[in-house]
Amino acid sequence: MVWLLRAFFGVTALLVVFVGVGMVLPQRVAVERTVFIDRPPATVHALIADLRTFAEWAPFLSADGVGQSFSGPASGVGQRLDWTRAELGTGGGRFEIVADESPENVSIRADFGRRGAALNVFDIAPREAGSNVRWIYEADYGLNVAARYSRFFYDGRIGRELEMGLAALRERAEGLPQSDFSGSDFEIVEVDARNIVYVSDRVRGDTAQQEAAFDEAIGQVRAYMAREGLRADGPVHAITMQWNPPLWRFRAAVPYEGETRSGADGDVRFGASYSGRAVRAVHEGDPRLTAPIYARIDAFMAANRLTQNGGPWEVFVTERGEGAARDQVTEIYVPVR
Repeated sequence: MVWLLRAFFGVTALLVVFVGVGMVLPQRVAVERTVFIDRPPATVHALIADLRTFAEWAPFLSADGVGQSFSGPASGVGQRLDWTRAELGTGGGRFEIVADESPENVSIRADFGRRGAALNVFDIAPREAGSNVRWIYEADYGLNVAARYSRFFYDGRIGRELEMGLAALRERAEGLPQSDFSGSDFEIVEVDARNIVYVSDRVRGDTAQQEAAFDEAIGQVRAYMAREGLRADGPVHAITMQWNPPLWRFRAAVPYEGETRSGADGDVRFGASYSGRAVRAVHEGDPRLTAPIYARIDAFMAANRLTQNGGPWEVFVTERGEGAARDQVTEIYVPVR
């Protein structure tokens, strides 16, 4: 009987020491890892600031058997990912983007329910020809004394997870276009169809020959509108049907007021412009110098999981040739899905 009492008091003393030491241990612990990625910060940021993409390379979420549902905005602050993994007995939780300072920083809070919470902080620093990405994982164990002891194994276990995730992020990022769209004011917009009157044509040649062909086609449209008393309902559109330099197939179009018309009158035809989602960019300056913008749009689309859905078009907000080239404004649209 005496040995039982001794055992009881011994175990009790050990538990008291265990709890006492555990309560002294910090309730927060942090692990960080860094990787260099041969892509600009804007590309890397896009792969982190959208939880749909984050879930494809983050180690835990990319595992088999993880159920996922998304809510909130398409990306950025407020986007949420609720996940379940009941077959492994780990229940579920939520990831939510709580801070987004594009393209330098993204913070994602992970809520594991009774198992606590963690904050994933991604710092993205520009470097020559790429980005340094630092992933900081900060866990808060609260009053979970047993979990506080895991700090002694934390760096190795969680560190491996972070290394795996950063390697997967690097592989995905370096599979995307190199062009840097940092600082580009691109928007994803919903475009309504417009009634247009247009002339289709094709030209094989340099920029000067393309401009001449377009000017001739839009001249036909304007002459027809003047004869028929049609009033313009917006600026001139240059709609690309095929771009395979030096070949350019295009429509020179003008939106018009009044009831919808159909059919054709010689080379002049009636129709409707594109309706749906598109990436919009604004170019201020010579409208002949838009080619670099298209390369940045391609990189933006690839990083944001967008697929081109038809030919792009340009809207000449400022009449072509009016005033100094530096003062002209052109809107560029690329349809996407």
